[in-house]
Amino acid sequence: MIFDRLIGLSLLFSFMFILSAAASRAQDELVSVTDCRTHYDVVLDLSKGASHREIGELYGKKILEVCPQFEQLIDSYFAEFVPSPLIYWAAMRRVRQIKPQVPKAYRDEIEGIASALSGGEKSKFKDGKLSTDELYLLNLLGDVARLHMCSAVAVYGSSSSTGHTIIGHNFDWPDGTRGQIAKLQAVVTIKDGEKSTVHVSCLGFMGAVTAFNSSGLFAALHDSPVGTRFSARHKRSYVMDLRQALEQCRTLEEVSAFMTDQEKKYSFNHVIALADRNKSAILENNLSGHAKSIDRKLRLSDSQLRSNLNWDLSDAICTVNCFALDGNEDNHIDPLDRKQEIVQARDVNTPRWESIRQELKRLGTPVSVDGIESILSFYHPETGGRIDKGDIYNSFTLESVVFQPLTLSLDVAFRPRDGKLPAKPSFEHVRIDLSPEEPLKQAAN
Repeated sequence: MIFDRLIGLSLLFSFMFILSAAASRAQDELVSVTDCRTHYDVVLDLSKGASHREIGELYGKKILEVCPQFEQLIDSYFAEFVPSPLIYWAAMRRVRQIKPQVPKAYRDEIEGIASALSGGEKSKFKDGKLSTDELYLLNLLGDVARLHMCSAVAVYGSSSSTGHTIIGHNFDWPDGTRGQIAKLQAVVTIKDGEKSTVHVSCLGFMGAVTAFNSSGLFAALHDSPVGTRFSARHKRSYVMDLRQALEQCRTLEEVSAFMTDQEKKYSFNHVIALADRNKSAILENNLSGHAKSIDRKLRLSDSQLRSNLNWDLSDAICTVNCFALDGNEDNHIDPLDRKQEIVQARDVNTPRWESIRQELKRLGTPVSVDGIESILSFYHPETGGRIDKGDIYNSFTLESVVFQPLTLSLDVAFRPRDGKLPAKPSFEHVRIDLSPEEPLKQAAN
């Protein structure tokens, strides 16, 4: 009798173990996070019927498994980025004002992640934990702070060695004194059938700053300040709206129309570098400047530019952190540069614009992937990474991205996890788990 019971218990435990292992494998199929040493490879699979909340909960648990110090890294970063309780609570107030306008599916994901963290619903400055609203702060940082200094350059048609678009983007953002953000860099694939997207970002971030969809449509955000008073009341999140646009749209023009919808109000003016397999354009989204003739419009390679800018290249386009269309706001000199209080404000945009233009002319056409990588890597040896001196690769560069929409080919140079920039960024090919067959089929047609 005892022996029979032991056999029965053994079979029961074996069955429970099998069920547990099967459940674990099922969860791994929904959410996986792999440490690739330079970055984390994240796959969130919404195509199997799991809810956004469930995906978020699994993702939160996975984050803590692969990066147990996640909360401490972000909390210490906030302590530097919003260095006083007064600034911290002002940022949190902005978060609470924008959060209700975030699409519910994305809120469910963020709150699902937060459910695995230790901060709960109570936010506290510098406590080493992340609350739900602090995780929102991470996700809405571009909406409540500034997207700092970034740049993008693209070639296509006769200027591209492939005959199709090659676009490069440098994401420039303060890393933290301990390399906090560099330690969390990630390539996040969100699988959801035709709405699938890929994001070069960081763990726990659910918006779009540098991203593309399964059709090869690419978008990258750039701040473009005009010095008007900040307001978050009733504003939407443009990092979340850009993700939604990539999920819903299949053409560059559709994304532009989505982001320039007059009903969509954002806290900061911005420009978005857009690209598909055959062309690239820059969306100048001026919501609160003083210009009247042009507010929210797409800039093409041959568009009329303001008089202080020169662009004499065909089938090529670039952007830095300013508007360039003739008639739009002249914000080449950063109106929020605090140094202008004691010295003349710096023009941090025209020198970088000129660096990109001159590097393209030096390379000559057609330009290859290696050529775009060399532009993203450009800086003057004597200045060593100063934005105001025209250095494209600079002290703020976190990620340099080169993307080919036709084949969904992605190459990224990640800032090393110790936070120290090498003399030259090291690009690596990042395998993308999305089929490029559809873009190829469309190109053949």
